[in-house]
Amino acid sequence: MLAHESSDGSSTPLTLEAGAALTPRFAAPYQVFFFNDTATTEIYTLGVLLYLLLTGQHPAGPGPHSPAQLIKSIVDDEPLRASDAIATISADAAANRATTPEKLRRQMRGDLDRIIAKAVKKNPSERYPSASVFADDLQRYLEHKPVL
Repeated sequence: MLAHESSDGSSTPLTLEAGAALTPRFAAPYQVFFFNDTATTEIYTLGVLLYLLLTGQHPAGPGPHSPAQLIKSIVDDEPLRASDAIATISADAAANRATTPEKLRRQMRGDLDRIIAKAVKKNPSERYPSASVFADDLQRYLEHKPVL
């Protein structure tokens, strides 16, 4: 464990994974190799959160994963399209959302799949350039307008 000083001056623990202070489940591929954080790092994390919320699983696939397995998957493996990942949820999980797995899958196909895929691209230059551009595309999707 490392100690990190928080904004109020107290020490908070950080977990040291793979030689860097990071949360592997939400680390962008290039963070694993200690490149500088950028706005696109945050876009990746937001994309992972959206993927998790909509599919119930991490883009690396169903876990559990060791930190090493997770980092290898983040760096090497392309995630399933969100609409394909949703096919693995149970009927009970879909029922909790007042729908069926197939209906969820159909709703996610197309623009929503592309929005999520763009947010979790391995190459930072292929992601949304800012959170506001990402949010704008999500808003256009919700308004049934063409996305960028």
